[in-house]
Amino acid sequence: LIKDYKTMLCFDGDDAGLKATFRTNNLFLKNGKIVKITILPKGTDVADILTRNGIKEMLDILAKHTDGPSFLVDYLTNNTTPEEKVKGLNKIKEHIKEFPYPIREEVIDRYVAVTNGNVEIDSKKQQALLGVQMYENQYQTMKRNYERFKRLLEKSNFFFS
Repeated sequence: LIKDYKTMLCFDGDDAGLKATFRTNNLFLKNGKIVKITILPKGTDVADILTRNGIKEMLDILAKHTDGPSFLVDYLTNNTTPEEKVKGLNKIKEHIKEFPYPIREEVIDRYVAVTNGNVEIDSKKQQALLGVQMYENQYQTMKRNYERFKRLLEKSNFFFS
């Protein structure tokens, strides 16, 4: 797992800024990178904070960063009822399909932490729901390789007796 803590995302504190953070974070996650993310107070941008409150305030805000997987889970599961959390789980499932395996695992861990047991699903069921089909994919790959090897042996007339 590569953590690129040299990169911090900090877009405006409005809906467009959150959407931009979400899209950009997904690009990093798809490429196996976890970045820091700072969410500005609603309705503000960096210039507002710097001109009104100065650099100290901006540094304090930047110090309250989160990481990419945590942001993704918070963004997609911004709800309270168990039913809404299950809907959030389905949204997460769609977004992590293209993420490398270690990133998927990080997102699952964050989801488990966020739900705090509010959604009664054990870890193995969560992984299945989230589409982490690593073992199935490995099995299918091994099966294809076995079939190829078997055909190769048949063509070469090389059999063990």
